[in-house]
Amino acid sequence: MNGIDSLMNLPTSVQVVLGFLIACQLIAMVWALIRLLGDKRERIAGLPRLLWLAIILLGQLIGPVVFLVMQTREHRAIAEQDRFQQARQQTKNNTGKDAGAVISDLYRE
Repeated sequence: MNGIDSLMNLPTSVQVVLGFLIACQLIAMVWALIRLLGDKRERIAGLPRLLWLAIILLGQLIGPVVFLVMQTREHRAIAEQDRFQQARQQTKNNTGKDAGAVISDLYRE
């Protein structure tokens, strides 16, 4: 009896659960690979792209999930840094304008 025959002898509910888990694994793997290919950086979340590829392909269901979580966290952190830098720059620009207006108002004759 080979592996396929032993799977066919399992109860239908177990076969459905196994099919669902396999589908989830394949969907997560494809989604992670698409996101990996779309990200053009050499290092993602501190690891090289080739290492992430190995983790996604060899990590069963956990590998793609770990990649997707780490990439999402990194993207959020980068977006937060960008928002902080823009707010800082805007504050710096506004402060210069307001200070100049205050000084011109003080020394107006």
